[in-house]
Amino acid sequence: MKKRRTSPNAQQGIALVVGLILLLIITLLGITAIRSTTQQERMASNAQQQTVVFQTAEEAIRLMMNELRGLVPIPTGCTARPLLVAALQPTSPVTACETSRSPTTSASGSSATAVISYANSNSATAAGNSAGTYVCYNFNITSTATQTGTNGWDQHIQGVCRLGPAPSS
Repeated sequence: MKKRRTSPNAQQGIALVVGLILLLIITLLGITAIRSTTQQERMASNAQQQTVVFQTAEEAIRLMMNELRGLVPIPTGCTARPLLVAALQPTSPVTACETSRSPTTSASGSSATAVISYANSNSATAAGNSAGTYVCYNFNITSTATQTGTNGWDQHIQGVCRLGPAPSS
């Protein structure tokens, strides 16, 4: 039997092929990781923008509810009646200043517009109240928030019952 001897200079080249295949696999894994990270960053950014727009819409509703309760003054430059008074005087024309506000603009570039509308009234019979003396005036507040530079927007609708004196018969 003859033994076959190979010299170091007579390699077949398999190490080069295996090395290139491993390099290709590592490169593909790196590209996949970068794409995944980029996608996760976009999702986190969208979630943050949606949260900001959501909070801006909620803030606009809260401000309009405070105005309905009489906790904040009527905006400067607006000669409107308080919202409850406007609902109690349906014969007077209601102005846009009485029903629509653009109260909220946040530092993040989002803004909201709140619109309040008088829905109806129904008698309120609560403990301690004289029946027929007080009425629940139902309002709907619709708040729409948008964020500049993005497609982010959100709309919230809140129903509010404001207890007030019954209209005179």
